[in-house]
Amino acid sequence: MSLTTPGYRPPAVVENRGMGRRRAVVRAVLGLALLALLLSSVTAIHLVRAVFFPAVDAPRPEADALMVLGPADAKLAEAARLMGQGQARVLAVSDQDRRSPTPGTCRPQVVAELERLGWIPQEPDHLLCFRPDPVTTQGEAMVLQQLGAEHGWESVDLLAYPEHISRARILVDRCWNGEISYLAAPDGPAAQGADAAWDALWYQSGALVKAGLTTGCEERLPFWLEEFGRRL
Repeated sequence: MSLTTPGYRPPAVVENRGMGRRRAVVRAVLGLALLALLLSSVTAIHLVRAVFFPAVDAPRPEADALMVLGPADAKLAEAARLMGQGQARVLAVSDQDRRSPTPGTCRPQVVAELERLGWIPQEPDHLLCFRPDPVTTQGEAMVLQQLGAEHGWESVDLLAYPEHISRARILVDRCWNGEISYLAAPDGPAAQGADAAWDALWYQSGALVKAGLTTGCEERLPFWLEEFGRRL
């Protein structure tokens, strides 16, 4: 083919154009990979902060109630200490092992543990337990809304482990319109070692995503999606 033939391109020119396209594709792929890595890193940093370094409040003076999120475990020690200082009038404990769904008297084991820790309610109605329905943080938030309306509560301190607080704040704020302080109980699961901390990060990250998929106080995910989440 003659150099003057119409449409003729020297081999070097054709090869350079092909290499240019390949370089453009490689740059685009690398740029997308870098962007994905950046977004993943930012997301991971926010999740770590939300789970391990949540915003924590100071106890509210003479709150109407101190609510302890479930399960009813070592958090009771901090609850007994706060109640012994007169921090709140009523102690409300979320106890998933309680059989009755109606808020009321606590299991003997919970009462005995609080007494062992040095706190005994001055009046029978100063201590109540409940089993949320559903047995989730959202269920606990719904019970808080119910108890607040029944008892005329206007201010509440809410006690949870640090890794639980960010999610609790999202869900409870949807149900509770009164004053509230979010308190961190010491020695949460994440403080028990690297494996426990990793498990807490994995679980709470998924639970935060789940919380973000709903917007209302009582709004729940479709049953099949909740079942899928439980199996992960």
